[in-house]
Amino acid sequence: MILRSSTDGSCYEFTQYEDGVCTDNTCKSGKHTLENGSECDYWGTIDQATRTCTDGGYVTTTSCGGSGSDGGTDPSTGGTGGSGGSTGGDPADSEPDSLDPDSNPVLTKPLERSCIAGYTKDENGSCVIDDEYQIINELEGKALCVYNKLKSTSTGFKNAIKKFEPDFPVAHLKFEIDYTMSSNTKKGYTRPPENYVIDIVLNGNAIKDASFQKRPNLLVAKTIIHEIIHAEMWRKLLSLASDNGDIDINKLDQMLLEGDYPGMLDYYLRYGRNINSNWQHQQMAAHYRETIARALQEFDTGTPVPSDQQPSQFYKDLAWEGLIYSDITAWQQVMNAEEDNRIESVISNYIGIKQNESCVE
Repeated sequence: MILRSSTDGSCYEFTQYEDGVCTDNTCKSGKHTLENGSECDYWGTIDQATRTCTDGGYVTTTSCGGSGSDGGTDPSTGGTGGSGGSTGGDPADSEPDSLDPDSNPVLTKPLERSCIAGYTKDENGSCVIDDEYQIINELEGKALCVYNKLKSTSTGFKNAIKKFEPDFPVAHLKFEIDYTMSSNTKKGYTRPPENYVIDIVLNGNAIKDASFQKRPNLLVAKTIIHEIIHAEMWRKLLSLASDNGDIDINKLDQMLLEGDYPGMLDYYLRYGRNINSNWQHQQMAAHYRETIARALQEFDTGTPVPSDQQPSQFYKDLAWEGLIYSDITAWQQVMNAEEDNRIESVISNYIGIKQNESCVE
């Protein structure tokens, strides 16, 4: 604390450092969150609040008067005057009297402030959102190259992974590679949440046709987007029915039956009432193909698809990869044999042309 007497001797100024103040903003309902700024979004929990913080700094206050509990500070004793006061130390032993930064080592000393979880210091020492805080990325090589290009070029992809960044802290997202995956058809998979971590695993067995090393960059991007959608579905379920970071099946059943997540309820109940059934692929095939196609076209061309336009048929065809199963209702109902053959040919021909494609950022 720095003490300075006023010119008339009756008032005293105190200058001391005060920490910044953080305020958590939440929605009234625990089932909503401030995902869109001040607008309460349906997905999420009360844990998904926004936090606004002010910077700390030196604050000067003035104390005047000299009697009773309202007494001011007596510079001759360093104590507080009046009956409510107590004796202090010698002000000569405290910080320098000057408020000039050039002559006051206390004021010129750099402020050591730590950032709250999910934030990191930038080059100016300010706390900014740490983009990778909720994303544990263990990708490397071509897989990492495609991921980085997706993040830099695709608005849809950036919006999807934001669900796992500090503004939306329901779960951590982890990307990893399995270099010994035995499947020659599985390009990747997404594990249900465990201890708040959702794992996306890519096939990295380079001798397999399904490995990211052998597949075209555009289809590696498709696999990452496809798995991100799985992860987002798991994230929503976790936000609804979490048991220490795992999905509580009993709580999920009860809450879904009470009317939450009507779209997910429909697919979850219709396709097995089991989180490990194919209900996610059913929902993805029916509702997310255009989302995937838009992200792919933006990744491939560098140009976003206008909201009032459909993505090109080529990208819509590629979006079907990973969803072409005989038990997928959307595939059964929407397509005729001729169109089935065309889509499968587009995918297989593209793989043949672009096999073993390298990636350069």
